Amino acid sequence: MNDYKAVKDVIPTAFEGQGIFSAMNCPIWHYDFDSSDLDIYFIINYGERWSSPYLMHFDEDGGISAENLTRLASNLYRMHKAQWEHLYNDMQAEYNPIYNTDAHEKETITRVGHEDRTDAGTSDTTGNGNSSASSTGSGSFDNKVAGFNTSTNVNDKSGSSSSTGSTSATNNSTSSTATEQNGITNNNENVTREYTKQGNIGTMRTSDILASDIKLWRWNFIKTVMQDISDMLTLSTY
Repeated sequence: MNDYKAVKDVIPTAFEGQGIFSAMNCPIWHYDFDSSDLDIYFIINYGERWSSPYLMHFDEDGGISAENLTRLASNLYRMHKAQWEHLYNDMQAEYNPIYNTDAHEKETITRVGHEDRTDAGTSDTTGNGNSSASSTGSGSFDNKVAGFNTSTNVNDKSGSSSSTGSTSATNNSTSSTATEQNGITNNNENVTREYTKQGNIGTMRTSDILASDIKLWRWNFIKTVMQDISDMLTLSTY
């Protein structure tokens, strides 16, 4: 074991708040926990342990350099990124501890109605008519008389007559146009239905749910992160 150093000797700057956590680039928890405080907490609780071969790989005379510390911290975060971020999101979740169902459904139905109707009609009537008539007539007459006890007639009067006439008519053209437009428009109609279901559906007793919630909150996210780092940087025995 003499070939190994204690963690506090490899990362001595951690006592000043310049350790693994400070070297990480904006981890998911950086708004909730101060990195310098985490460095000090880690080195106090894990600093006496022997460094793992992985940590010793980055060691230089007099301790790890700032460049290697940043590189080491980056490697550690990338290796645990998915796990740590999921655990952190679970820790931030808001819920009612005695509910095991909480559903909310929202449905919006849009009905669209639109009708346009146009009726158009055009009629043209055209008529041109010309008519004419003419008549011509002539005649003659003789008036005869007979004497007493005679068998033949003799002319008394004679004459002639004639007549001429004409008529004409013209019909002018006529036209008519008619257009009718009918429009019906219905606005869109939105129907929204919302359904919420909350509470305990009966598969677990409320006391069992509360007991599980207490167990959950006894779990410490940061201690889990520190243990993961310790598993990488320290030996299992010391």
